[in-house]
Amino acid sequence: MILKHIYALVDPRDHLVRYVGQTRNIMSRFESHCTGNAPATKTWVRELLSVGVAHTLVVLETVEHRRIRPTPGKPSVNAAAYAEAKWLKRFRRTALNRDGRICEAAWDLLKNSEQANAALKAI
Repeated sequence: MILKHIYALVDPRDHLVRYVGQTRNIMSRFESHCTGNAPATKTWVRELLSVGVAHTLVVLETVEHRRIRPTPGKPSVNAAAYAEAKWLKRFRRTALNRDGRICEAAWDLLKNSEQANAALKAI
């Protein structure tokens, strides 16, 4: 069984979740965020490093990496991706998306998807 960790990066200055992601190897992913090379968090992490503070990684949930079929007759979906989406929904006003912008618009697109809504209800 392959497990995926859904995690958040927290800003130590205001304790807001700034990034939600998923990974199999939490330590390796944390190290990549610490270097400031991850595209979505590059500017934010470098800003933190310039003032001498570091972000905190919090594991929100661990899920089995498998396909689920939330609605009969609909295509299967990745359970880890939908668990991540569930947490993005919760932190959408503060979390950054892949482009390093706040992900409110990205969530608006996701929440209007019938398949996404069915999968989120199933989790």
